[in-house]
Amino acid sequence: MTTLTAEAAPAAVDLQWHRVCQVDELETAWGEAALIDNLQIAVIRLSPSRIYAVDQRDPATGACVMSRGIVGDSGSRATLASPLHKEVYMLDTGECPGNTGLRLPTFPVQVADGAVLVGLPDGSARTDHPDHPDHPDNPDTPGRSGAAA
Repeated sequence: MTTLTAEAAPAAVDLQWHRVCQVDELETAWGEAALIDNLQIAVIRLSPSRIYAVDQRDPATGACVMSRGIVGDSGSRATLASPLHKEVYMLDTGECPGNTGLRLPTFPVQVADGAVLVGLPDGSARTDHPDHPDHPDNPDTPGRSGAAA
């Protein structure tokens, strides 16, 4: 298994690795969206050995559009610009040099046997999506009318 992109996760963080796709299914310099436990992730392939995973949600607007962002660089660092307001984020850290109040969450990536794996901390599933079982607008949420018995 090869780790491609990510700063070392803190020792106290337990990661769950999720298979997203095969490396050769990703186009170079393009993003693809993946849904992992109700968390939308944007997977960006720069080359076979440079793959990044970031939150699909644009930190400035909350829209899930980052997989359609504009891939670029700042010096030797890979960047991703939001397709909406063109805020630029560093793919390795999620920093936004133009607005230090914004940060794009990043996730570690590994490749094993040609498969792209994204590491998510335990319990990182987003419960604010209406389809999530714990979301109050999900009709299947226990205690809501229409919920399955």
